[in-house]
Order: sequence, then C-alpha cells, then structure tokens
Amino acid sequence: MKCLRFYSHRPAEGGFALVEVLLAAVIFSLLATGLVGAIAYGQQSTATSGNRARATELADEGLQVVRNIRDASYSNLAAGTYGLAQSGNVWTLSGSSDTTGIFTRQLVVASAGANRQVVPSTVSWTQASGTATQVSATTELTNWAANLKSWLNAILAGTYQPAGTQSGLKVATAGNYAYVVRSGGTPNFFVVNISNPTSPTLAGSANVGANPTNIFVSGSYAYISDSADTGELQIVNISNPAIPVLTSTYDAAGNANANSVFVSGNYAYLVRAANGGSSEFVIVDISNPAAPTLVGSYGNNITMTDVYISGSYAFVGTSSTTQGLLVLYIGIPSLPLLTTSYTLSPTSAVTSMVASGTNLLITQGSTLTAYNISNPSAVSKTGSVTSSSSAAINDITVDPTNSYAFLATSSTTVPFQVVNISSLTSMSVVKTVALGTANNLQGVAYNTSLDVVVGVGNSTTQEVATFTKN
Repeated sequence: MKCLRFYSHRPAEGGFALVEVLLAAVIFSLLATGLVGAIAYGQQSTATSGNRARATELADEGLQVVRNIRDASYSNLAAGTYGLAQSGNVWTLSGSSDTTGIFTRQLVVASAGANRQVVPSTVSWTQASGTATQVSATTELTNWAANLKSWLNAILAGTYQPAGTQSGLKVATAGNYAYVVRSGGTPNFFVVNISNPTSPTLAGSANVGANPTNIFVSGSYAYISDSADTGELQIVNISNPAIPVLTSTYDAAGNANANSVFVSGNYAYLVRAANGGSSEFVIVDISNPAAPTLVGSYGNNITMTDVYISGSYAFVGTSSTTQGLLVLYIGIPSLPLLTTSYTLSPTSAVTSMVASGTNLLITQGSTLTAYNISNPSAVSKTGSVTSSSSAAINDITVDPTNSYAFLATSSTTVPFQVVNISSLTSMSVVKTVALGTANNLQGVAYNTSLDVVVGVGNSTTQEVATFTKN
C-alpha cells in the first residue's frame, strides 16, 4: 500500500526578513518625520506665541509711558508719530519709532478734540517663517489737569512779540498755530506756534495785501480780507507753517475796502464798505485757491462789517442804525437775495459776530447781544450783557461747549474778558485779565485743539498773547 505524502511550500526565511525590515523602515520613517514635524511645529508655535506675548507687552508698555508723559505735562503730547527712548531714567517721545530686538514699536498721537488725544501703540516684527506680523493697543488720554481748571480763573499764559511796532489786528487758530494779521508793516502776516502756550514762538511769516482787516483759516489756506483796492481777498497757502506763501488775490469790483471774510465749502464770502450799492457782499469760488472767481454779489450801499454763514443763509452785520443785521438767502450762490433786515439794539455798528448753538452773538460798542437765528425770517433777541468797564468790544470768540465767550476789548486795564454764556438770557462777565503793559486787544480766537485763547493787540512788547484756564 502506497502512502500519500504532502509537501508544504513557503518562502525562504531570508526573503521574509527583508520585507519585514523594509516595512519597519517605512513605518519608522513616517513616525520619525511626524515626530520631527510635531516638534518643529511645536517649537514654531511656541516661538510665535512668545513673540506675540512679548509684542503685546511692548505695546502695553508704550501706552503706560504716554500716560506718564501726559501726567507730567499734557503739552508734551504734540500730535505726531513717535518711538520711545529713555533719558536719565525718564521715558520720552523720540524719533518716529523704536526697536527692541526683532520688534519695532510706533506710537501715533492724534487729537480727538479739546483736551483729548487718541494714541494707538503698534508693535511689528517678522516671524522666522518670514511672515510680517503686528499687534496694536489703543488708549484715549484726557488732559485731566485742565479739567480741574476753569475759565473762571483765566490767566495770561504767555506772549510773543514780532519784529516791528505795528499792532496785531486779527487772529485765527488751527492745530498748534495762530495766524495773525497786522495793521501794516513788513511782514504783516505771521504764523505763531502756540503748542506751548507759555512760550509762543514764531513759525513763519509773509507779506500779504497792504492793509489786512480780518482772517479766516480753512484747511491748508488762510483767507484774508484787505483794504487794498486791487486785492480785497488774499489767499495764503499755510500747508507748511514755516513757509506761508501768498497763492492768489481777488479784486472785487469798485474800490471799497473789504472788512471781513467767512469761508464755507467752496466759497469765500466777502463783506465790504459801502460801494455805491454794488458788490458790498461778494461770493467768491475758491475751489481752486490759485484762481478765485466771482460767483455772485449783492449791494445796498451799506457798509458791511462782518459775516457769518449758516446753511443757505448769510447773516451780515453792518454799520447801519436801521439795518444792523441783514439776512441774505445764498441757496443760489450766483444770485444772493435779501430775505429780511433787522434794527439792532443798540444801533451802533456791528464790530464782530460768532455763533453759539442756534444763536448769533453780536458785539456793538460795549454790548454783547445774543440773537436766536434758528428761523432766519424771524430773528429774535435772547439776551445781552455789557463788557467790564464798558470797554468797546473789538472781537469775540467762544469755546466749543458754548459755556464761555471771550472778548477782545479796548480797555487798557482789562482787555481780555470772559463771559459766562451758559444761559444766554442772563450772561455775565466772570473774569477779566490784564496784559503786562497797558494795551488793548483787537482780535481774539479760541483754539479747540489746545483749549487756549489767543489775543492780538497794539502792545509793542506783547502783541500776541495766550490765555489759559487756571
């Protein structure tokens, strides 16, 4: 009987071991690659997180520093872009940025209104991967020290005297600067830096028309009314305060002096002395300041002394005893029309005007009167007050809260006067301030950025004066 034999066939031991080795190597490579990647990613993530935390600390440090600078003196926070530096263990604003290792820090100080600054602190760096990254933190700083002070205790803070003996006539302010016109002399237009009210300094100057009468600043230009027969409106480029440049002049018809100017939008509104009933009120297109052009005019042979624009109406002060206030409709600039006129009380010539809410504050002689102009066709008297010492009021300005009006007067003992206008029906003079010399003030302007009032007058040693709360 034959036996059946069965044979088993299997791979050789050597071949099986090779496959196992290759498989193990692949698996190990994958595991090693994953582990190395995880470690590298973890390290990068840790580095990124660490850099962000360090950058955040530097940004927060920047905010702490500007708070300390504010507490030392709010005037140190001039608008601009800065870095930080230490001098004698004291932090100061320095340059336009500062660098710590891979980090660059930059702080921007920007005005947010009277006695308020917004300061973003930004730190930027480049990650190891080449990615540009930044973090930012922002704070709003207030001039808390100023808030403890009051215009009820106003003081003379500082003065500046330009070369020459001519009198300061009118002034306008914007940002850190006061723009002053004088009654004559060369030069007769000055830009004064008032960022430090206790020590105003000259920034720049220029020659404009022969005899400036008033000034209005809007954007990068100063608009100056003038008595020159060939250029009643002077337009000065002030984009660089150190180098103001006379850009153009506009010659109105006739030879009547221009007394004041108001700018709104693309138009300058010029008022003049009596001109035979022609072009005492002139609307000039200033959309191209280098080439001002006539748009429209109105005349009634009355000397117009000041002007204020509100919407579609122009309120014009005059020297007339029966038509002291004219209301002109200017909704069609090419055809300004008289809406109505008012006899003011007192009946003396209007010297200056300024708005306070829906009221227009008008000065005549020693009297300040408030008129409600919310309905131009029915202007009504709100209240009045007489200046201290019954001094003639030459100019007026108000603070943005409509709490106080500031008067430039002809008094040689109390030329600067503060009026409480929080209630227009019961206004009162609450503070008077003398100059160091017995001289009056001709012009005055409130600066919203610095909460400072600038006055100009006929002093030969204190022609420009700054007044602050105390």
